[in-house]
Amino acid sequence: MLHIIDRLIKAGHAYVLGGTVYFSIESYKHYGALSGRKLGDMISGSRVEVVAEKLHPGDFVLWKPATDLDMKLGACWPSPWGVGRPGWHVECSAMSYRYLGESFDIHGGGADLMFPHHENEISQSCCAFPGSEYARYWVHNGFLTVNGGEKMSKSLGNVITVRGLLGNGVDGEVIRVLNKSAMLMGMFRNFPERKLSNIRSLVDEDEINRLIEKRAEAKGRGDFELADEIRKSLSDMGIGISDGKDGATRWHRKN
Repeated sequence: MLHIIDRLIKAGHAYVLGGTVYFSIESYKHYGALSGRKLGDMISGSRVEVVAEKLHPGDFVLWKPATDLDMKLGACWPSPWGVGRPGWHVECSAMSYRYLGESFDIHGGGADLMFPHHENEISQSCCAFPGSEYARYWVHNGFLTVNGGEKMSKSLGNVITVRGLLGNGVDGEVIRVLNKSAMLMGMFRNFPERKLSNIRSLVDEDEINRLIEKRAEAKGRGDFELADEIRKSLSDMGIGISDGKDGATRWHRKN
C-alpha cells in the first residue's frame, strides 16, 4: 500500500494535506467510466469526507493520520506521511497487485460497490501502474428485494431460500424460470407471490402444450389408449381439451 501511494504522489496523482494523502480524481481522465458518473456527481454516494482544502470535493483518502482510538487499538502503522492507516480503497488495489499483478481478468462484487469503491480502485491502480488495465472484466451482482423494495438480508429476517421455496411446494422448474427471468430483466425489484403465480402459469402452459403434442403423436400412430390417458392427465390438471375439424387441439382451464 505504501508503495502504491508513493508512486501516485510522485506521478502527480496524489497529494498530502495535513498528514492525509488524497487521490486527485481530476488527474485521471477516465474517472467515472465504470459507473457512468461525471465529476460533478462525485459527492453523492461517495463516502468522502468534505474538506475545504481538497483540490476537488470528490478526492478520496489513500492514507490518514491515526486517531487516538487507532493508537489504542494498535490499528496504525508508520509511513513517510506519519503514523496512520490506509484508506479502504487502496487496500484492494494493493492485494490484487501483490497476488495478481498489475492487470488481471475478472473483478467481481456487489452492484453497490461499483461507485465509489471499484471506480477508485481502477483510478489508483491505473495511475500507479501506467499502461495497466487493472481488471479487464467487471461482474456485479444485484440484490433481491422484497415487500415493495426492502433489501433481502439475514439481519432483517426476510431471506427467501431455495430450500424454503421447495418446502412450500414451489416446483424446481418454477424457481429456475424465476431466476432466468431475473437475469434477463435485471435485478429482482420485488419477490411477490404474484410473480411466482405468473411463472407457475408459464411452466404449466409449457407442460400442457407438451402433453397435447404427445397425445397428437399417440393418435397419429393409432395408440388411442395412451391418447385417452393423456386426456385424463390433462383433466386432472384442470384442463379441458377439444379436437377441432381442422385437426388442431384446443385447451382451456376448467372453472
